[in-house]
Amino acid sequence: MRFFTPLTPIEFNHKIDFNARICALGSCFAQTIGDRLNYYKWATTINPFGVIFHPLAIEAMVERAVHHRVFTQDDLYRFGDTYHALEVHSTFMGDSPETLLTDLNGQLDLLRTGLLEASHLLITYGTAYGYRLKSTDQVVGNCHKLPQTLFDKYLLSPEELQSSMEQTLVLLNQINPHAQVIFTVSPVRHLKDGVVENGRSKAQLISSVHQVVAKDSNTVYFPAYELMMDVLRDYRFYEKDMIHPNDQAKDVIWEHFCKAAIDDALTPMMKAIDGIQKAMAHRPQHINSAEHQAFLAQLAQSIQDFQKRYPHIQF
Repeated sequence: MRFFTPLTPIEFNHKIDFNARICALGSCFAQTIGDRLNYYKWATTINPFGVIFHPLAIEAMVERAVHHRVFTQDDLYRFGDTYHALEVHSTFMGDSPETLLTDLNGQLDLLRTGLLEASHLLITYGTAYGYRLKSTDQVVGNCHKLPQTLFDKYLLSPEELQSSMEQTLVLLNQINPHAQVIFTVSPVRHLKDGVVENGRSKAQLISSVHQVVAKDSNTVYFPAYELMMDVLRDYRFYEKDMIHPNDQAKDVIWEHFCKAAIDDALTPMMKAIDGIQKAMAHRPQHINSAEHQAFLAQLAQSIQDFQKRYPHIQF
């Protein structure tokens, strides 16, 4: 389904081509776009430390990777018998600090490699609100469902947001000055902060991103939030929680992203990959039937023909 859009057509100068490698960081929108790129067989590193919403937390994560500053037990927070890595998503917690540190530093290596090799880096900010651990004043990426009395909530000013975004670019430039950075603001509303507070947060993020992009020719802005709010402005494009975009909305935003960011010459390749992926996902009722065996033979031939044209893509 195609929708008329009142937005100015979006075109990136450095489009994602045949050999692109992508690193996607930030909110769940980075996960959504990263998963789609991965589906179409681009080498994509997606949120090694899980979904992270806040600019300072993303900056801290990038700083660790760029400077290869490994996690130690001093970076863990113990609550009861459980250890937490508050800098990152709540999935990084456990009873054994040794196991947790091994996992964290493995993901740190994955992130560093993703940043080093990326031709395109997608960074999606979710909110200008953040939290600090009261006992240390540490900026946290996630409160890990710990008691809220342990944290102070704060709202970054536009100037602080801009400074963090610019520092993230400085860090990235140290290891990969050629990657194009695609900034977005998540289309998911943080209504737990309140309607007014969410609007203020998103407005400050958008204003700050535009200030950064205006000064750096190697950065671009993709208006995911604007597409959701002003083009798909109907609740039929939301999940039941009335907060998250549903699959139809994601398809529309993906279509806009493809037009803006992906080389048009790759459309036939993407269509062929989509056909193969859908065929591979097919689950027959009778796996031993002659019809299914013929289907498998045709699929194998399609993959073989495709890989003659694109030998670097494996299924």
